[in-house]
Amino acid sequence: MKNRKFAKTMPFPQAVGQAMDFCIQNGILSDFLLKNKSEAIEMSIFEYDEEKHLKNEREISYNDGKKAGLKEGIHIFISDHHADGLSQEKILQKLQNCYSLTEKQALEYYREAILSHRQT
Repeated sequence: MKNRKFAKTMPFPQAVGQAMDFCIQNGILSDFLLKNKSEAIEMSIFEYDEEKHLKNEREISYNDGKKAGLKEGIHIFISDHHADGLSQEKILQKLQNCYSLTEKQALEYYREAILSHRQT
């Protein structure tokens, strides 16, 4: 984390050194870093790929948002069909068909949706 903070104002290799100095001064792995500082800096510089890291972070965030959107959509689907008077059995069948869910997954979504609807 300190690497990224320092990297905003200086080249990455220098930022790694600054971050390690910070750790040593604050007693974070200080014994290890005092003995192995140059190897740790070298490894951090060569192993860290900022572009790859940022791409992974974006992918994780995208997937989290996609899951949250799907869940919200399914809950709306359930609430709408429930309000229309469809039975639990019919709603579960529709969920399985429309969203390619297993019976267990459909039931979990159904219970979540009904529970959250009752709490609002």
